[in-house]
Amino acid sequence: MIPKTRLQLPKCAGIYLITCTANGKIYIGSTNNLRNRWNSHRSQLRAGNHPNQHMQRSWDKHGEESFTMTVLEKCEQVDITEREQHYLDVWKPFDPRGFNMAIDAVAPMRGRKMSPESIAKRVAKITGQKRTPEFSERMSALHKGKKLSEARLEKMRGRVVSDETREKIRKAVTGFRHSDETRAKMSVSRTNPSPEVRAALSRGAKNMPPETRAKITASRIGIKRSPEAIAKTAAFHRGRKLSDEHRAKLSAAHCKYKYLVTLPSGEEVIINNLRDFSLANNLDPATLHRVVCGKQRHHKGYKVRRIE
Repeated sequence: MIPKTRLQLPKCAGIYLITCTANGKIYIGSTNNLRNRWNSHRSQLRAGNHPNQHMQRSWDKHGEESFTMTVLEKCEQVDITEREQHYLDVWKPFDPRGFNMAIDAVAPMRGRKMSPESIAKRVAKITGQKRTPEFSERMSALHKGKKLSEARLEKMRGRVVSDETREKIRKAVTGFRHSDETRAKMSVSRTNPSPEVRAALSRGAKNMPPETRAKITASRIGIKRSPEAIAKTAAFHRGRKLSDEHRAKLSAAHCKYKYLVTLPSGEEVIINNLRDFSLANNLDPATLHRVVCGKQRHHKGYKVRRIE
């Protein structure tokens, strides 16, 4: 582990160590190109705009000749984060013996608390800012098709939001209203979702855990829709025609199960298409479906229960 000049450093990925020989403080980092990273550090320090203020102050005080860079380990790019975290845990290059401010290689802000003044400055800086269409397109292209790792997904599934955080979120969104332009865009995206969005929503619904389904069902029990909401839904669906493909899917879904129907006369029959039976007997399909779900005892004397 010998300090090297820039030209001696390899152009490969690895973990490096920067040392200030005047005070013994160290900094550990990772990069895809060790030679370019050292050059970048020195350029920022010479210009006086290095993001690490602790290192910048030591550079200004002790001079460039007091700083050296050492290669701790060469590794593959996929292993960079894991190996950096290993050296952070072993060397602990944090204040007061080091320049590192982040204790986590994956989430640099984890464990760090910003002062109220810093928070106020950041809020004031971004308040009123609007993203340009070009920036939005770049961000969309960057994240399109990006998949989270299984480890990240598992961590998100097990995340529990505290009551304090819930209260902060509630206060932040209370009274918030999207602009008319945003509401129009949301309406268009929900009315005509792309095939990819439809497929993603379908997968999410099919893979929903039973506990989540039970929670959603419990949260909706007893909720009554306002007359305005009912009128809006009716107006939205009025005049809409289903495609042949959609009709075929609905028909297949209705034929998926068998139903035992008790007629007003007491006779029992088995059917496999609830809608066709309803229309043939002058019944309302939606009301008969409520009987199947147990939300209504009978419909015009007809009782139905699903048997398969």
